[in-house]
Amino acid sequence: MAKALDACDVFVAVIGPRWYDLAYARAQAGDYDYVRSEIAAALQRGITIIPVRVGREGNMPRLPRPNELPEDIRGLVFHQKHDIAHERFRRDIADLVQEIESLRKAKATTLVRPNDRAKAGNVGEVILIMGAIMLIGAAAIKLIAWLIAMLAPPPTTMP
Repeated sequence: MAKALDACDVFVAVIGPRWYDLAYARAQAGDYDYVRSEIAAALQRGITIIPVRVGREGNMPRLPRPNELPEDIRGLVFHQKHDIAHERFRRDIADLVQEIESLRKAKATTLVRPNDRAKAGNVGEVILIMGAIMLIGAAAIKLIAWLIAMLAPPPTTMP
């Protein structure tokens, strides 16, 4: 994880419909939470973070209040969020990619680290990774909708 964060200019924290519930349950059970660990490490390193809420328009997962989160990731809610709705997926992804590119450009002009030159060409990789993440999210949403349809009781007919 440390290597990945060292090469990271922008950290995208994907927040789905059950993210908070799962994070809370893991924290209460004392289970190790890899996502929480990654977010905490990114916050600790001062990496730019974009919380990305993924869901249906009008039914986005809420961002928790700072006091609802474990102390090591409370800073997450103070970063500018970005929404990706199923209904406007392409536009929202394009906006997110544009935001990441502008953040990286701004960072490149204000801070030059030795390995920044190696990362300069990685915008395409970031776009590819974000696209893959969003496709997985879209597939999960479709799978959930299909499961709900399959588990719903059959319609009754009136005589």
